[in-house]
Amino acid sequence: MLKKYLPIIGLIIVFIAMVIGFKSNDENVIADSTEIVEVTPTDESHETPLGQLSDIAQPKHYRIELTLIPESEGFSGVTEIDLTLKPDTKVFYIHGKGLNVTNAVLLQNDKVFSAIYEQVHSSGVVSITLPKKVSGDATLKITYDAQYSKSLDSIYKVNESGQSYIFSQMEAISARMAIPSFDEPLFKVPFDISVITEAKNTVISTTPEVSLNTLDDGTVKHTFATTKPLPIYLIAFAVGEFDVLEWSPIPANELRDFPIPLRGIAAKGKGDQLQFALENTRPILEALEEYFGIAYPYEKLDIIAAPDFAFGAMENVGAIVYRETLLLLDENAPLWQLRAYGAVHGHELGHQWFGNLVTPKWWDDIWLNEAFATWVSYKAAHVWRPDLEFDRNMTKAAHGAMAIDARSSARQIRNPITTNDDIMNAFDGITYRKGGGVLQMFESYVGEDNFRKGVQLHMKRHAHSTADIHDFLKSLADGSGHPEMIPAFESFLYQSGVPLVDIQQSCSNDEGQLTLTQQRYVPLGVQAADAQQWQIPFCYASDKDSTCELLTGPDETLTQSTCPQWMMPNRNAAGYYRWNLTDEGWNKLQSQINTLNAAELFSLADNLYASFKAGKVSAQTLLTTYEKLVLTPYWDVASLPAQHMRSLRRTVLNDEATSDYKARIESLYGPLFDQLGFDASTDADMQSPNSTALLRAAVIKALALDAKNPEIRQALKLKLTAYLGDLSSTQAFTLNKTAMSADIVGTALLVAVEDGDHAFIMALKDRAIESTDAVFRGDALYAISNIPSLELGDAIIDELLLSEQVRSNEAQALVNSFMANPVLQDATWSWLQSNLDDFLRRYSSFSIARVVSSTNTFCDANMRNDMVAFFTKNEAKISGAPRMVKETEEVINQCIALREAKSDEFKQALKAQ
Repeated sequence: MLKKYLPIIGLIIVFIAMVIGFKSNDENVIADSTEIVEVTPTDESHETPLGQLSDIAQPKHYRIELTLIPESEGFSGVTEIDLTLKPDTKVFYIHGKGLNVTNAVLLQNDKVFSAIYEQVHSSGVVSITLPKKVSGDATLKITYDAQYSKSLDSIYKVNESGQSYIFSQMEAISARMAIPSFDEPLFKVPFDISVITEAKNTVISTTPEVSLNTLDDGTVKHTFATTKPLPIYLIAFAVGEFDVLEWSPIPANELRDFPIPLRGIAAKGKGDQLQFALENTRPILEALEEYFGIAYPYEKLDIIAAPDFAFGAMENVGAIVYRETLLLLDENAPLWQLRAYGAVHGHELGHQWFGNLVTPKWWDDIWLNEAFATWVSYKAAHVWRPDLEFDRNMTKAAHGAMAIDARSSARQIRNPITTNDDIMNAFDGITYRKGGGVLQMFESYVGEDNFRKGVQLHMKRHAHSTADIHDFLKSLADGSGHPEMIPAFESFLYQSGVPLVDIQQSCSNDEGQLTLTQQRYVPLGVQAADAQQWQIPFCYASDKDSTCELLTGPDETLTQSTCPQWMMPNRNAAGYYRWNLTDEGWNKLQSQINTLNAAELFSLADNLYASFKAGKVSAQTLLTTYEKLVLTPYWDVASLPAQHMRSLRRTVLNDEATSDYKARIESLYGPLFDQLGFDASTDADMQSPNSTALLRAAVIKALALDAKNPEIRQALKLKLTAYLGDLSSTQAFTLNKTAMSADIVGTALLVAVEDGDHAFIMALKDRAIESTDAVFRGDALYAISNIPSLELGDAIIDELLLSEQVRSNEAQALVNSFMANPVLQDATWSWLQSNLDDFLRRYSSFSIARVVSSTNTFCDANMRNDMVAFFTKNEAKISGAPRMVKETEEVINQCIALREAKSDEFKQALKAQ
């Protein structure tokens, strides 16, 4: 239909352009042009590229000017893209989504070609149609406007305490909603950026600001230095009346002959809370510089605390954006928050090298960005604060990924990306945690120094450019001197699933023998897969020896020169595989619990639990092992039984905290509480004060929420009263943070809500919504979502999930916890089905499929079927929904199967104290 009017449209565009003189930054360039060529309809037909764009048009440089007024509902922009066109090009494709384009022209030499800009697919694919075939270097200029995003992506607005702020979130493919562009990682080019806004506002972008110019209307144009080559998803914008905290530059060092300017940016009134984050940035960044052997690659570093943000943080070059809870803290913050700061800050800073300096060519290698940043973040954070014990975080994260990877619907690490739905599904536990676990495994196999040599070689080979997995593996092999790792690494990249190594031990004539059989780990409720095979770096330790073997066949036999009394099948827990022993092997290993290190104990506990969920280990063996694990000196190992028991209560016991269950929790953790108590005043005198505090928090949580210990619950409520003060007071609400340890506030709030009356719960809700303290808001709202009363909860569901006073990231967390509350589950599911369209606006296009996984706490066949039918019917509204539906269906099936198979057995084991 449009083709009929193309000649008229072309004439109108040309006429308007001549009348207004093409007012813009390049006004003189256009005015000096001697020829304007109008567009005419094209008879060329092209298939719309829904995956990668073709190489017909190649961007070389951007000039972007945006007008960003926080109080407005939208923004405007002018984008110029210097590009090279292949010979005889009349139609080419770029990206732009929902933009109101008022003018599009192509400039070449002394000619101005009018262009037809048309969005041809809902994902944001745009065709550019020229009046004649063109080739060579040219400039595409597009003038447009758009609304601020309402879903925490692209360029979006946040309102807090009467102030409006602008932030950006461009990854994965939201840049096209803000800027007409080549929105792919391969197109890595320099940018010139300028922003026009009101004089009162601060503007933050990717590079240092180089000039300020007041315009005739009183607005101010902020111009920034040209960036180094970047993909468009790594540029950033923040505009508003911020508190800007200038910090001491990070000084020059052996790798870097210049200091790095460092600033913190927060909403008005919160700047002072950035001091801890800024003070501790230097040691994390310098640890990364030392690891990579390359100086920080960019001109400055701003860390920005956004009041509402869709994710934890985003690694924008030079302007990293974080959720407030990750930056607004001090040394007295809860230990979980300090650990989150270290891990996430290390992750985003690590991206400045892996992902930003060296960028993947396409989204199928985004796993390498995220896996590497996850893996290296724990190294840097542990250098920064070894007392916070980051050294086994990767092991724990990888074991967590194994639960996802056990599903038959799990995807492989390097998954083909052919559509936008595939891109949305590429950011998950497989990408971050399994990918990081596999990196850790091969580092352990070739040695830390050799692995690092490979990484450093890769950085030098591909700095300020792009690379794919083949480039990375070649660098690892060349740098480490281990070419055999390439096929082994690829065996983990190109198939899904967790390898399971079954181990049989025998001894004859003082010679030991290990028979190793590999297959895919399959828990109850998951359909068995076809036979699979990996090349597994199998490293084990025993009382006799410690060695590594690369398992390449389905069955292998290893001969040992002596007969070990016991063996740990995953030395230092560095391997990404499940392992299972015979009953005798389990018993022997458990007798050596005091011999194993913390990571190995975690692996033992997690693999025993996985074997129970696969029907290979009895409930009695599980509980007997828990009795030993709680006595270990490692907080995360000792707290793991409580986490597993909590999950089993939901699944196997149908959310019922039976008297036997509560008694078992009491017997496991009561003696620990007798040692630790509530008093943390003497912790500083202990060898590991933070470990003690983390264990105390876990013990109190288990006894208060699982065992329902009345004395501990009462003590918590008394402390909370002092902490909160009088919630009904008309005076300004302040927290007395000296009244109780920050590490147990969340538990105390949950107890108070469970025991609280209507007045208390409503007052707490009102105070949470009024507060600008992101940690308190999160703790209080989560506690409120655990209301034990359907009558009160039913009203709160509707009030909170769509309230403008509740931040979008909070609403997403709330729907998950409402759905997990057995009292509110049915009501929440009914509400979501009735309000889906409105609630989807609270998600970014990048994270929208998370709404499906909010139902993964269902454990009923009818509800599973309802879930599948409902989201399948609505999948066109939810990018990435088809895969998420399959995965969530499997999670529910596992719960149903485990409950059917293990409920009676587990109940009997609980009785056998």
